[in-house]
Amino acid sequence: MEKVNAEMKQKDATLLALQSQINPHFLYNTLEVINCQAILSDVASISRMSKAMADFYRYTIDNPSTEVKLETEIEHVRTYLEIQSERYPDIELDLDGIEPYLHYPIIKLTLQPLVENAFNHAFVGDRDYYLKIYGMDAGAKAYAILIEDNGQGMEEQLLNKMNRLFWNNKDEEPDEEDDPIPQQGNGIGLNNVHQRIRLRYGAAYGLSLQESWTGGVTVRVTLPKEGIRDENIDC
Repeated sequence: MEKVNAEMKQKDATLLALQSQINPHFLYNTLEVINCQAILSDVASISRMSKAMADFYRYTIDNPSTEVKLETEIEHVRTYLEIQSERYPDIELDLDGIEPYLHYPIIKLTLQPLVENAFNHAFVGDRDYYLKIYGMDAGAKAYAILIEDNGQGMEEQLLNKMNRLFWNNKDEEPDEEDDPIPQQGNGIGLNNVHQRIRLRYGAAYGLSLQESWTGGVTVRVTLPKEGIRDENIDC
């Protein structure tokens, strides 16, 4: 009986895996139809957004790698910003200083959730916003990617609390006088990114927060230069 149950569970898992491959392709095909209709109707904004959405979900779903090159992850951020440009047409992305680090490995879907966090929590009100993504060495075997925004910033008490949550590696119940931890809605969230990095690379790696020079927030992502070579890194 146990063998039968195990076989049934295996079949169910296989079926769910096959079913999960159907919806993404339906989504891509639908977005391609929207793109074609937008081109025929000469609606460039809809064409750009539908193409960007297709590229966004294709990267999220179709790419099986855990690690990719930083260059690939940056391109995914560009795709996300293409979608957001309809709402924030003047958003500026500064990549000065990223070039020397583009060949290093990074866990897929690390940077885009951090950029999304800035849109969800930092960019409040109608003014010019920018994002800067740059790199620096963090010792002989590690490097850091920094995502800096000029948003509304974070209270020092809350910023310190977030850093404690990251590096104590345990949950804390907020004190009554503390500000609440920002919720990430349907996004992946800062703590999810941090925990995925630590699970793969160890406790020396992950996220930390600091105030940016404009009063916004800088998220520092510390990663190993070598990564883990247990699979092919996407080129």
